[in-house]
Amino acid sequence: YNRMKYLIPSLYSLALFRIVLGISVLYNLIFVKLPYIEEFYGKNTIIPKSLMIEMNGEQSFSILNVIQSDGFAYLLMLFTIAAALSFTLGYKTKLVGFISLFGYWSFLQAGSKFAFGFDFYTIHVLFWAVFLPLDNHFSVSKISRKECAMPSLAFSMALLIQITCVYFFTGLAKYGITWQEGTAITAML
Repeated sequence: YNRMKYLIPSLYSLALFRIVLGISVLYNLIFVKLPYIEEFYGKNTIIPKSLMIEMNGEQSFSILNVIQSDGFAYLLMLFTIAAALSFTLGYKTKLVGFISLFGYWSFLQAGSKFAFGFDFYTIHVLFWAVFLPLDNHFSVSKISRKECAMPSLAFSMALLIQITCVYFFTGLAKYGITWQEGTAITAML
């Protein structure tokens, strides 16, 4: 444990990590998903819900597939945005982190064929972030309490390994012949 103690991130860097993650989640929810909420997540979507469920797989559960309503989609979006804003400000980060994760996951699962790599990366990082003490500095919660909990080495290592794996396997996936010849972008277009 003493040899690996240097891998535990500082509390200031964890607070900065929380703020950057929260801003990126808010940006994605407000500017990427919210303008198209009725088209992709409401009752009468561009692609019928039954076809989306078949494309995503039966095991990809989303509450938006169960409750198919434009009003509920807007309500879930506003609830998720409020939770992400509270997460960014550092107010009860564990609770609102789980709420943000649930809302973000619901939107991701309802339209995973329209998701970017950023969406999957955000889900992984938000999951591990829920277990870290992210509200020790630069947070609304810190105003009322004085003690600082140190992050767990296990969860810090899990987050670092997760980020490393994402970049490593993305690098492996982009090592094919089309990437070496420079024709990968042409093939995607």
